[in-house]
Amino acid sequence: IHTGETLFSYDPTTNTTSRVGDFFVDRGELESMVDIAIDREGRLYGGTRQAGSQGNENRIYQIDPATARCTYRFSYDDTLHGLTFLPDGRLVIAGERVSVVDPVSGTQLVEFPGANAYETSGDIVGLPDGLLYWTVRGERRPDGSFASDGMVRIDPASGVLTYLGSAAVTRIYGL
Repeated sequence: IHTGETLFSYDPTTNTTSRVGDFFVDRGELESMVDIAIDREGRLYGGTRQAGSQGNENRIYQIDPATARCTYRFSYDDTLHGLTFLPDGRLVIAGERVSVVDPVSGTQLVEFPGANAYETSGDIVGLPDGLLYWTVRGERRPDGSFASDGMVRIDPASGVLTYLGSAAVTRIYGL
């Protein structure tokens, strides 16, 4: 569990949350953490989003789950909204596009071209069955607001995207 500044742990057996600490890097302050993801080996990764003079300056960090210390891994040129892992350990980043990257080098391995028909509303999760579930914004209304968010299923093996339907709410930020 996290806020933009602080990492927490959750114990499901006691239904309690404990503060781990504020996110930090060796050089000091860290930009606000947008999302975190945990792979099957228990490695925790997090992403930041910050507008810079050259556009988005998003960064991916590996996070020590015991201390909240963040180790820089790579920069990313998309508007980061959600992170998740595939069962094979590849990292998925959802923003204006949905990409699969190597979590150590940041090398983009796959980009789902059909994803550009949607706009991320807040998050993406990968389930053990290997499929991804992605929250997307509804249609933009004439006044600039959005209709209800929806859910898209992505099959990473085939690249097929399937719109599953409306969530009947807007601004889904987490799954």
